[in-house]
Amino acid sequence: MGAGKSTLAREISGQPSTVLISEDDWLSKLFPEQIHSLEDYQRYSQQIKPLISELAQQLLGQGVSVVLDFPANTKAQRQWLLSISGPIDSEHQCYFVDRPDRVCIEQLLKRANPNTDTVEMFRAVSQHFTRPAVSEKLNLIPA
Repeated sequence: MGAGKSTLAREISGQPSTVLISEDDWLSKLFPEQIHSLEDYQRYSQQIKPLISELAQQLLGQGVSVVLDFPANTKAQRQWLLSISGPIDSEHQCYFVDRPDRVCIEQLLKRANPNTDTVEMFRAVSQHFTRPAVSEKLNLIPA
């Protein structure tokens, strides 16, 4: 949260034949004012993932590049992202945005969504963070 994923995703998605799919956008439109805790976020995020997977695979199959603005803080999240490109033999790139907590918190508080953009939510989410490992076979790009 607050590391700059969405900003980077918007920049990358400015390329021709590229579509941006943002988890925050989907969640805010499908579940407005319903995410107040980490548990809420996890529940609703899991609900949209099958739809996002199918949409992304369809677009990739048509030769469209897809930028997924989704967190990859845990091994399970990264495996889900790989499960999109793997079955259709599509290339992937995983951008690793590494920022100090203080920078992320500053950015987060500027967004000021009172339901989710809090120091408490940042701490709850970041406690699950694991650095990507070589064994995950990600095409990792430092950002």
